[in-house]
Amino acid sequence: MKKYRLKKWYPSLPFEWKLYKSEVILKFDGRKYIGDIHYLNKNEVENNPEFWEEVVKKEYEILSFKYNRGIVTRNEINRSTYGRGQSKKENSEILNLTEIYSVRRLSDGKVFTVGDIVKTINSTFKITKIVQDDAWGGGLFVESRNESKIPLKHIQPYKQPLFTTEDGVDLYEGDKCYVVDKNTLQKAHYTMAEDTEQGALYIPHKNIYFSTRLKAILWIEENELKYSEGDIKKTLNNFSFSEKFKKDFFNNLNNK
Repeated sequence: MKKYRLKKWYPSLPFEWKLYKSEVILKFDGRKYIGDIHYLNKNEVENNPEFWEEVVKKEYEILSFKYNRGIVTRNEINRSTYGRGQSKKENSEILNLTEIYSVRRLSDGKVFTVGDIVKTINSTFKITKIVQDDAWGGGLFVESRNESKIPLKHIQPYKQPLFTTEDGVDLYEGDKCYVVDKNTLQKAHYTMAEDTEQGALYIPHKNIYFSTRLKAILWIEENELKYSEGDIKKTLNNFSFSEKFKKDFFNNLNNK
């Protein structure tokens, strides 16, 4: 639903709107724009940018800037400039000259900072700059040494996997995995976490890790002891193998 906010009052509008124009917001119902005590036709609102401005849902929040060789927030810049008696216009000019350092995407709350490793569907890269660009339809974009401007909404944080399972799947914090004890062949189901107090410990000399229960079961079936040493000796005795062969066979078996 499109919304417009009153920028400047004019005589054909209700006088009450003159008193609190910044709070006057009209909502489009498909035919006209409706306010609390009055309504206007579509053309009057949308074709008069001097008096009405569209309310656009904010997609991001700028958290910090590079300023005077340091990293500062917008509030810190405001305190610095207004404290020296500079006007709102001068403050805006300073903000326009600073480089954006970090932002929060409001749709999911993710924070992106210059220097972060991020990914798109097709590539992974380091953010070298965060820019606003009206020429591309407005909005916020990230840049890298090898990538052109990419909209903020198209990137995701890139995480290094905690480790790779026996069946070749990269596991990240929060992923599920099946753990098999190498000695007992007992399996368990865990959630992996970087904080080991909250998730499974990664102990590769003791355990083997799998991405699915089926993969864990297949590995156990392939590696569990199905016959005793006595069963194997009894079977070998039924064949004419040399004693040396039998001895070497059991030595190799016990060393596995």
